[in-house]
Amino acid sequence: MSEDLKTYMPGDGITSKSEQNEEELALTFLRGLQLLATDHYDRPEFTLEQKGVGFAPLGNIMAICAEMKNGKTWLMLSLASALLHGKWGDVTRCDEDRVPRVLWFDTEQDKYDTMLILRRIHQMGGWGFNVDHPEFQIYNLRDIRFDKRREAVMLAIKWLKPDIVFVDGIRDLVQSVNEEQECYELINDMMVATAQYHCSIWCVLHVNPNSEKMRGHLGTELGNKVTDVFNVKKEKDKNSGNITFQVEQVAARHRDVDGWTFMIRDYPKEMRKYSEPVMLTTVEVKHVEENRWQRMHEIMKKYMPNEVKSYSFTELRNAIKAGESIGTKKAGDLLAEAQEIRVIEKCLNGKFRLKQKAPENDMLEEQSETPF
Repeated sequence: MSEDLKTYMPGDGITSKSEQNEEELALTFLRGLQLLATDHYDRPEFTLEQKGVGFAPLGNIMAICAEMKNGKTWLMLSLASALLHGKWGDVTRCDEDRVPRVLWFDTEQDKYDTMLILRRIHQMGGWGFNVDHPEFQIYNLRDIRFDKRREAVMLAIKWLKPDIVFVDGIRDLVQSVNEEQECYELINDMMVATAQYHCSIWCVLHVNPNSEKMRGHLGTELGNKVTDVFNVKKEKDKNSGNITFQVEQVAARHRDVDGWTFMIRDYPKEMRKYSEPVMLTTVEVKHVEENRWQRMHEIMKKYMPNEVKSYSFTELRNAIKAGESIGTKKAGDLLAEAQEIRVIEKCLNGKFRLKQKAPENDMLEEQSETPF
């Protein structure tokens, strides 16, 4: 056998007892990490599912991201409700017979707003407001230093042995989102904790403006290690004022789940109930979209009265600005929205023309003419 292909066996070159002990420790360490052909591991134990597709497995990290004030906490509240109460919309808890222990860490809001989260969780499951439930514990970390917040989260995981942990938001566990070593150590500590205590950690983090990329080096480290990433976007109808939230799974290590839409249900004050997130059905989503299209169509029709004529962006923007008594930017945004939801369409000459039918009607008409 040539020297290049020679196989070295444990013990080769050992000349002292200390070297032998060192090698035995190294081999024991490596064998503990090695996977053998005879090993078997069960598939990840998912905690939630949607339409039969599991997500958010135990022993892993998940992320919720969005721009500022776009519904991240509302989405987290919805998922916590599904875990604690078995179901929220079409998101259900995988283990029907066992309620997990859920810890929630609020790093951003004052104690009043944290109290509202607690009461909404109780309300959504029919729990009384004056009785604590060991399955759900919530902590407010706003008033302590970032390093103490991180310590509190890790201590709670170690001693309380939760199944699910929500951290709203993870940015407040570090001094800087761009300090590489600090961010790496935080994410590494979370990975160790999820593996050692077999729990899931949900993290909330802002994205960069007009992007789905999570902020800073912390976002990069988190994105590399998470199993699922969900993005939530707030949409407000400029005419009716109705607000909906669009949820999309933008990254998944396992199978993708469908996105969904939710809104916040408010109750009359005399009912003494707190507002709560409600998932919209397909029919309700379609109704919202149709109403949005119709309202936008009515606005655009005022400034595009000639059905066959095309109008330039500038003349439309100036007409909308004057007619709606709004600024140049808002008029441009209104035009952009009208184009996005296909109320207006761009012609070959670069100008815009008003569409006469909603997109679904156009699609049906095109399909009926397809020669099969």
